[in-house]
Formats: sequence, C-alpha cells, structure tokens
Amino acid sequence: MREFTKRPQKVHPIKFTYEIILSKGLGYLTKKAETMMIDLANNAITKGVYKNYSADDKADMLQTGLFNMLNNFSSFNLDKSSSSFSYFTEVFKRGTNEAYNLFYNKKGLKKGEKEELRFFSMNRINDGNGMFNM
Repeated sequence: MREFTKRPQKVHPIKFTYEIILSKGLGYLTKKAETMMIDLANNAITKGVYKNYSADDKADMLQTGLFNMLNNFSSFNLDKSSSSFSYFTEVFKRGTNEAYNLFYNKKGLKKGEKEELRFFSMNRINDGNGMFNM
C-alpha cells in the first residue's frame, strides 16, 4: 500500500450524508463527497480487521472497495437509512471481501486447496474454426 504524505481526515457522518444527498440531486459526485469517500476508505483499511493481510492484498481490497463506493453513490436511499456513513462503510466492506475472495476463496474448494488460473486462447479453441476467432 502506498504511503500518503497527508493523513486521511476523519469523515463526519452528517456532513458526509449531506454531500451524498447533494450529489444525488446534482446527478454526479461532488469533489468534496469524493474526497470524503476516499478518506473513509483509507481510514477503514487501517482498522484491525485488515492487519493480517499483505500490503498488496490491502491495496487490491482498497481499490475494489473504493471502486464500489464511487460507482454506487446514487444507490443510497435516505428512506431506508438515515446514515450514508454506515451504508458506504458496508459497501466498502463488501468490496474488500469481493476482492479477497476473487483471489483466494474460490467456492467449492476445500481448505488448503489452491485454484490455478487457466487462460484459454480464443484462436486455439476448436482449431481456430470457432465463432470466437480473432
């Protein structure tokens, strides 16, 4: 994980909710809301639940969680939850789990088994006569 010259600021939940509601009304994410999301993600990845992961895994998890937060800002519903802080913290947590599971926890594998990634060349399938010839 890269080192930041400026430590991320703590995100105030009420101001964060205000910025998300404002962003939804405008139809795009404001710069302040974007900065708050980045700070929220950077603060969350430093918590104790992530201390046993390698720096590379943390960086991947941070990027996936942040990507999910930025893409799903418009799905926050004020009628269902009054706090966007808890909503986006949950989105981030699920994003980090998604990233980790993508690399390590394949469904159907027993403990201790590792799945190998296999790549198939589209021009070699069906001797080059398939519909996916390139």
